[in-house]
Amino acid sequence: MILPPGEFTYATFYGDDKTLIRAIFHDDNDDWDTYHEIIIPVDLEDKNYQKLLETFDLDQIKKMSKEDREVARENFLEVIKEVSEKYGLIYDPDNADINNRLKIQDIFELPSGEFGEELLFNIKLNIFEMEEVSHSDNDVLKKELRDATSPMQCFYIAGKFLYE
Repeated sequence: MILPPGEFTYATFYGDDKTLIRAIFHDDNDDWDTYHEIIIPVDLEDKNYQKLLETFDLDQIKKMSKEDREVARENFLEVIKEVSEKYGLIYDPDNADINNRLKIQDIFELPSGEFGEELLFNIKLNIFEMEEVSHSDNDVLKKELRDATSPMQCFYIAGKFLYE
């Protein structure tokens, strides 16, 4: 297909082997501002490739390709960051509330307030979800775990389920 009158506005290599170019073509024949994305083989015999080279040389196409990959990479990283933050997979320690950080002493002495209560609850919940605990018939040990008042006490009881 030979392109109608118009101009190329953008071109990048398509694929890793650089045998194709993805180009944006502005069609001057329409009464509308029409842009088409087309794939052009890198072939000096191809009329569309020849027309593309009248607008962009290979160095310009390489530069646009590199810029396009950098934008795609940044967009991808931004999506990963947003999803990770949304689901609590990562956090920014510089922006996190210093009081909500887990410290080693919190294992031995429960922090006061809501953070401490949530910490103890989550530890107990995770221990109860362990297969060795959930399938155990030892109701006395399960009651001890429910009544535990520190993370270390919870870990000690979890050890009993695992090793006794």
